[in-house]
Formats: sequence, C-alpha cells, structure tokens
Amino acid sequence: MDLAGLVHAGLMPPEQDVNSRWKPDPARILPALVAWIAAAALVLPMADTKAQGASAGTEGESMRVTGSVSYRERVALAPGSLVIVTLEDTSRADAPATTLGEARITIGRNQVPIPFVIEVEASRIEPRHRHAVRARILDPQGALRWTSTQAYPVLTGGHPRSVEIQVESVPGSATGSGAAPPRPRTLVFTCDDVEFLVRVGSNQVELVLPDRTLVLPQVPAASGAKYQQGSTLFWNRGDEARFEVDGRTYPACTRRSG
Repeated sequence: MDLAGLVHAGLMPPEQDVNSRWKPDPARILPALVAWIAAAALVLPMADTKAQGASAGTEGESMRVTGSVSYRERVALAPGSLVIVTLEDTSRADAPATTLGEARITIGRNQVPIPFVIEVEASRIEPRHRHAVRARILDPQGALRWTSTQAYPVLTGGHPRSVEIQVESVPGSATGSGAAPPRPRTLVFTCDDVEFLVRVGSNQVELVLPDRTLVLPQVPAASGAKYQQGSTLFWNRGDEARFEVDGRTYPACTRRSG
C-alpha cells in the first residue's frame, strides 16, 4: 500500500493536515488493516513458489570433471589395458571414500596422456564436502600396473574441475621388464549371508563390491596375507578370511570351492 493509499484509508493525515491535530478514523482503519494483511498473505506464497521453482531447476543437472592420466616412464600401454578414474567424496576421515562417478577407458592405439570425462548429478555434490579424483591402470590380465599415490581435489573448496593425474608404477610389477605378469586369481568368500569376490594379483588385490571396486595393496602381517587401504581390510590364510568394509567387520569367512 503506497502513501496515497494510506491517506485514503485514514491511516495517515493528508499533507495539509500534518501539523494539525489530526485523529485517525477507527471505522476506516480496521478494514484497511484487514485488506493490507490479506494482500501480504497472497504475496508471500508467490515468493515461496518462485524460490521452490528456482531450486527445482537444479534437479537433473550434471557436473563434469575432466582431465588426463599420464606417467613418467617411457613405456607403451599394451592394447587392452584399462584406465580407471574415480570421483570420490573424501569428507569422512573415519570411513572409506564414497565413489560418485567413474570413467573407464580401454586402451587401443592411444597412449598417455589419456583424457577422461566423469559426469555426476549435481545434486550429489555437497558444497561443504571434499571431493577428489584418483586413477589406476590395469594391464590386459587385470593386474594393477600404475596407480595415483595422492588424491587430486576437485569441484569444491575452490578446486578446479579439470586436473592432470600423474600415476606411479606399482612396486614389483612387470612394467617395462618384458616379463609376462602372472594371471590374477579370482576367489569368492562367504561371510554368513554376504559374499565377497576378490581378485588376487601381485602385491595387491581387487575387492569387488556391488557399487565399486577397491584396490588394496599388500601390507605386513603376523600370519597369512593382509591387504589394506585406509579402513578397508582383507586378510586371508588358506580358506579362511576376514573383511572390514564400510565400517563393518566380517570375522569368519570361508572360501567357496569351485
């Protein structure tokens, strides 16, 4: 309601009566106040509807992380090698990183640097969380040959959307030696009503989960063979195994035959 409306409603004196002993008319004030409140009640829902529409516009949109993967060694990648780049939410220090997206590039004639693109729904990116990309390269037999030894921050906290990832040769691998790498063994372990598939390679294993694949390097153990990356663990001796995955421990697992 503008100034003229206030005067007309009897809520303010006319300009010529500002200095006079003007008194508001109660019979006119009450209807005017009711009308003003009703008008405000209509405006507020409209503003809220506009805000909801602006928020809903972000649904279904995607964000893109791009970059390249390379290494220092002057060694050609064998055809059939696989480059895997993952986008992870690394905010929780007490839990494994959450994989938000992944790019897989099968090597043909292309060589490093290998470009990659990862697309992820914008709604999955929390502005206050930390996000990073990692990369690894598997040979045609599925054994790990190169891996990134650091996380590359992206998207949030002022970090870029495009990065160049440097991977390092895995110690003990046959990269560049000309020797044929051993074929990884695939084992399945049963833990009550849960099964884990493990691909055992040279000095590392791949733990295949429903939503992601984790590479665990071998670490010293008092007995048996132990593989660990962060809080994720796989220990094996003969047909016995123990897993620690996503904060849960599976202490009594047995190898499934066949």
